[in-house]
Amino acid sequence: MRLVLFFLALSFASRAQHLLPIQYDTLNYKYEAIVGGVADFGSTSIENAFLNRFIFGGEISEEIKDRTWGKQRPINRLGADLHGELEFRNYSSNLLKKDKYGWLIKGGYYNFAGLLYADDLFGLTFYGNERYLGESIDFSGTRGTGWAFQKIGFGIIDKKSKSNISLNAYSVSNYADLGVTTGSLFQSENGDSLAFRYDGFAEFKTPGNGSRGWGIGLDADIRIPVQLAKEQTAYIQFLVRNVGVAYMPEIKKYEADSLFIFEGLTFDQLFGDASVIDSSFSILDTLNVDSKTFAALKFLPAFIQVGKIVDDLSTKKIQSFFGARLYPSLVLVPQIYAGLQYKPVDWCAIGANASYGGYSTFRFGLYASFKAQDFNLGLASENLVGLLSQRGMGNSLMVRLSWRL
Repeated sequence: MRLVLFFLALSFASRAQHLLPIQYDTLNYKYEAIVGGVADFGSTSIENAFLNRFIFGGEISEEIKDRTWGKQRPINRLGADLHGELEFRNYSSNLLKKDKYGWLIKGGYYNFAGLLYADDLFGLTFYGNERYLGESIDFSGTRGTGWAFQKIGFGIIDKKSKSNISLNAYSVSNYADLGVTTGSLFQSENGDSLAFRYDGFAEFKTPGNGSRGWGIGLDADIRIPVQLAKEQTAYIQFLVRNVGVAYMPEIKKYEADSLFIFEGLTFDQLFGDASVIDSSFSILDTLNVDSKTFAALKFLPAFIQVGKIVDDLSTKKIQSFFGARLYPSLVLVPQIYAGLQYKPVDWCAIGANASYGGYSTFRFGLYASFKAQDFNLGLASENLVGLLSQRGMGNSLMVRLSWRL
């Protein structure tokens, strides 16, 4: 159960995604500095009233716990994305001796976590084993992953369209991955007989700077004009982040594929009684869990988004934006989104959107963008219900500040 609690904590500790619309413009600048942050978590089945007490402390009442249990599905998802980026663009230089290209430098810090779990796993973790006496607990299909890394990159940018691509170096501070293909636990009605079946693994980056991972990867932001009817033009953005690999010099992995039947041992004795699990009784050895330490290449948790973006130079008061995004992970599903922007005056734009997928279900959001001289500030939330209500599932807050000269 400690593994389950670890991934729940890892997923809830950070909060997120990239919906604050990037606007297309072809104006000429000398320099541009951009700082942005995303804090977002979401779930298909867990309300904020439960999450906030689990993370920040406080009593989880039976009412809150029962209501959360009633929302659990056979398979549930939750995830989190916490990151910040700083980028400087130089349009006055001519990279590669080409008038159309400038250069950029960027840096960032990223946390990503996701968990896919069965409802029985939630019940066992938060209600204990007594409610399952005489029943079989099924936690097959559990899948979790977590990353924390930093990056610095250098790239080339098209001065007109602002399309760009950068090569990044990465330093990985934390990594974890687990999966259960088949897992079940059966207890007799009086609780003194257990049948435990599992086929799975769990691996972690070993602690310490000596085991820090190092990687290389790409970011790309490509913007393409598409001609529509009646001489109208739409702008499509292909956005990818952190497409690359990291070399991990020390990964500790545990895995097993076994069926065990224990007679005369209770659940607490096997999994939680220190008088049984002491220096002379190894639960890993008893359950035939193999462990090893090895080095490996791992794919970074890449982010991909394709969609129509807003034209900042358009005279239209109302514009649409829509698209799809995903982290290529077994934990999350692709997400689709769509929204409208209203620009009543040149210095202000507001928008609303709806999305479905990712690590949540339906979510609704708002954003606002403000201009003042050389500065542009954008604020957004993809999950308005979660931001305002304890009955929402997750939270979302994004900020983007740019300075142009």
